[in-house]
Amino acid sequence: MINHFRSMSLRNRIILLSVALSVAVSGIFSVSYYRNISRDLEQSLSDHAMSLSFQISKYMDERLRSIISRVYTLVSGPSYTTTLREFLLGNNEYQYALTMTRINGFISEIKMSDPFISSVYVYTPKGTFYDLASYPKTGFDFLKSDLYREYQENGGPVLYKSAKMKDEIFKGDKYVIPLVVRVNLSGYFGEVYLIINIDSNEMDKYLSKSIIGGEDVVVVDTNKRLIASNGAIDTQAYRDKITIRPKLSHWDENNRDYIVSADCLDSSNWVVVVFSDKSQNKAALNSSRYLVAFLIVLSAVIAGAFSLFFSIRIIRPLEQLQQSMLAVTKGDFTMRYEYGYNNEVGRLARCFNDMVEKLGNFVRELNLTIEQLKVEKENVKREQTLKRKAELNALQAQIDPHFLHNTLNSIIWLAEEGKSEEISTLSAELARFYEYRIRGTKSVICINDEIEQVKSYLAIQRIRYGNSISYHFELDESLMDRLILKLVLQPLVENAIFHGVQSSDRPQKDISIRVWEDEQTNIVLEVRDNGAGIEPEQLKKINEQLSVCSFVPKDGYGIYNVNERIKLYFGDEYGLVYESEAGKWTRAILRIPQWELLEPPNSEENFDG
Repeated sequence: MINHFRSMSLRNRIILLSVALSVAVSGIFSVSYYRNISRDLEQSLSDHAMSLSFQISKYMDERLRSIISRVYTLVSGPSYTTTLREFLLGNNEYQYALTMTRINGFISEIKMSDPFISSVYVYTPKGTFYDLASYPKTGFDFLKSDLYREYQENGGPVLYKSAKMKDEIFKGDKYVIPLVVRVNLSGYFGEVYLIINIDSNEMDKYLSKSIIGGEDVVVVDTNKRLIASNGAIDTQAYRDKITIRPKLSHWDENNRDYIVSADCLDSSNWVVVVFSDKSQNKAALNSSRYLVAFLIVLSAVIAGAFSLFFSIRIIRPLEQLQQSMLAVTKGDFTMRYEYGYNNEVGRLARCFNDMVEKLGNFVRELNLTIEQLKVEKENVKREQTLKRKAELNALQAQIDPHFLHNTLNSIIWLAEEGKSEEISTLSAELARFYEYRIRGTKSVICINDEIEQVKSYLAIQRIRYGNSISYHFELDESLMDRLILKLVLQPLVENAIFHGVQSSDRPQKDISIRVWEDEQTNIVLEVRDNGAGIEPEQLKKINEQLSVCSFVPKDGYGIYNVNERIKLYFGDEYGLVYESEAGKWTRAILRIPQWELLEPPNSEENFDG
């Protein structure tokens, strides 16, 4: 973003900055106005939510107190207690029917006292009594019910208020809020319970009627179990979003923002929670939002128009100066820009004119210097070419007498042994070897000619060592017409004989010569022997010396010359490397590029053989 701004024209920068400043100033005032309105509306909504939760909690508290008061009045009254005591302590076979009639009268009295009461059930060890308008479930046993288990888990209080649940006692699976009251009868020590089911649907209806706006209401206990709700909110979603302590909080759910107000009932562990949707304020805020947007756009348009008018007058002289500069960059050093006013642009124009005049003089002098440097560069290049030719010829000439000296020593040794036939064969092979050597005047030959030289050399060495040396070739015939420097393979074979197989106690001395193409399409020439091998430290030292083209000690004269000539001729990425396992084998690997030309590109001119 910053780079894009910097690349903009000056005129666009002025316009953009003017518009941005105008939008920022008007935006600050507009947003401040909008936030004040939004804050006032939210405060009003919060006050309404707190008032509503307080009113509902007080009403629910009064209703619950009324129900509990009537229940305690009933269970402590002499008529009720006397009726139950006579039934539990008496032995009259007609006592149950008489007690059911009297208890049902008490139940009807309780139900008529408050429409929230759905049904009543009385449990005694000797028999149960219930509202005759409802039908108990077959086989229901209060002491085995979830309600009784929950009652016991909560310490078995005298009065226990459960949460919203399906009616366990009566048929119909209505949702009720059970109240469990333990009844104490004088002279009787068994467990007697009165269960009053508050109709959850009636409580939900009351909550729905209490709401005149877009609020949602739920009633929960201290364990956040649902008691009642107006059914307008996901009762599972609220559980993790509210606390049971009375307070005002906020809740964002499904892109809806709520103000949450909670109030506790004084007579119970129930909590009334009101969720006021802030979207109720949207209609009131929309008009303010449109006004804010209009003011911001209007200020941006006005600022843009004024900045465009003044930027054109400011930028036009600079654009003309820019056109003059572009002409200079294309080589027109006669260009001048005249400006009649002595301001920043006028001083810049005079500096520009002076700079162009000096730059034209400098360019003319520079062109003369470049022509002189070109001549000097050609002279240096010619001298380097001659030096390179002399180095390669000197290195190649060092190998020739070394090989001839070794071969003549072999002939002298055979003469001392009186082996005239071997001397004749050896002389013939030597003649053929030098026939390839002196053929032509080029420093490069085909790989096939180099192989023929090596074959003659191996034939000479085999005569010398009494056929104890065996050799074989693995050649890629498609590569035989590629070019290679003269006498690079024979020194490697010689090294394999004198420092490899002759240093081993093996009766059979094997040498193999391979030529193949690697994955990079380079030509690889390999000479392998089954001789004494090279110790790891010595092998590492040899390869390090070959990589930096330093002299290899311990009779490494031949391989040093081969490696140096290859690198000088083809480049540092080519050359010689050794692999070996001490006591088992050694392998010399030579890599060169594929060339079918008369001379590889690294040579400036042909090298004499």
